[in-house]
Amino acid sequence: HMGFDSKESIARELVLLAGNDYGVYKSRVVPITENLERKLAKGTFNVKLASKLVKYLMDDVAKKYAKHYGAAFTPDDRRLASDIWVEEFLTNRVCYLPQKNKK
Repeated sequence: HMGFDSKESIARELVLLAGNDYGVYKSRVVPITENLERKLAKGTFNVKLASKLVKYLMDDVAKKYAKHYGAAFTPDDRRLASDIWVEEFLTNRVCYLPQKNKK
């Protein structure tokens, strides 16, 4: 499938695509990250709901990829990518938010 050796490598590729596309990053990743940060701060964060939210991001990235390259990610690929993204977000939270200029 798409030249990858495992489902996880396919999903990781999708996660990387989401982070490396500036338009997607600015319009989708930053708002999602800010939303999840607020939920963590309020104590209302839910991993299943976070993964469901991120699935919309992965759907958009997969659609854009398919439009440009003709290859498609399956719904299972996109779900796994969402789970990986949320896991990485929780592990490396500071990496996902743009740094604010300190004055």
